[in-house]
Amino acid sequence: TTVDGNIALQAGGSATLETFNAGTGQIRIAATSIVDGDTAPNETEVDLVGSAAQLVTTGAVGGPSNALETTLQTLAAATGDLYLSDNDALTIGALTVNAQRVDITGASASTANAGTSGVTAGVAVIQAKAGSLDSLAGIAVNASGNLLLKATGASSDLTLRGAVTG
Repeated sequence: TTVDGNIALQAGGSATLETFNAGTGQIRIAATSIVDGDTAPNETEVDLVGSAAQLVTTGAVGGPSNALETTLQTLAAATGDLYLSDNDALTIGALTVNAQRVDITGASASTANAGTSGVTAGVAVIQAKAGSLDSLAGIAVNASGNLLLKATGASSDLTLRGAVTG
């Protein structure tokens, strides 16, 4: 948890999450895969809270019966498979999230992470549970497998302004 600051996690293997809370800050996670630490199927505890998340993995984020639960405004992801359920409205955009990195000596320096635009995944299941799901102009959503983009709740809209493949 931070007080409205950015959080960055770089894992050489899988990252198992319980709760990352950046307040109004942004989150960046780079790992082999991102696993929801709550193992009960279809549980609803929020795993990522922040203004935005940049997810970069070679493997899956969440799973078919255990999506990563979020409360975000903006998402950018380059992953294997992606299973994500947001509590509110969600916008798919372009992000470069940097943070202060502290090394083993206690010294800190800013990270220089590459940007991620839109969503690129194998299977992609993205749900906005209580609001609209939107993508910014020119921002693509690409799935090499199945693709589900879903906005639920009263007066929710699905608005895609960029290319969609899946």
